[in-house]
Amino acid sequence: GPVERVDKGKGGVSTVCVGWKEGYHACVVEQVRYLNEADKEPYCAVKLQPFKERPDSDEKSSTDPAEVEKVGEHWWVTLRASVSLPEILIDHDSYKRSLKGFKSGDKVRMWFSNEFGTGGHHYVGTVVSQDVPEDGDRWESVTVRWEDGEQMQVSPWELDRV
Repeated sequence: GPVERVDKGKGGVSTVCVGWKEGYHACVVEQVRYLNEADKEPYCAVKLQPFKERPDSDEKSSTDPAEVEKVGEHWWVTLRASVSLPEILIDHDSYKRSLKGFKSGDKVRMWFSNEFGTGGHHYVGTVVSQDVPEDGDRWESVTVRWEDGEQMQVSPWELDRV
């Protein structure tokens, strides 16, 4: 059978936003099960519990998973085991910071990992625009021109202000 290691939400990212068809949902990572079967790529199952955002929280305040009001049912997401979050899971604090938005001319940087996920480097660029559609979906809503002249659509939570 599969070899299993279970983490109970300690260390690493403990709150995330999940990008789904209906929008983004703030969730606590309650449990992660790492599974490794013979002749298969390692994977993990993540138990997510939605929580209610506090109206007084802002993009600078972090979310303590022990103090959130849980709502609805939990669900499990199965993912390829990796050293970084998959695109569907967004660090909650990064997501909250991204709600401030970007304007043309803002200097930003973004981390690009190497193909092995063992390193990488920051690219620096300038925001050309941020176009958030009426439905509020911010996925790849920011256009950035990097120092090498290449232009790219990225998600605001991937960017840091310089």
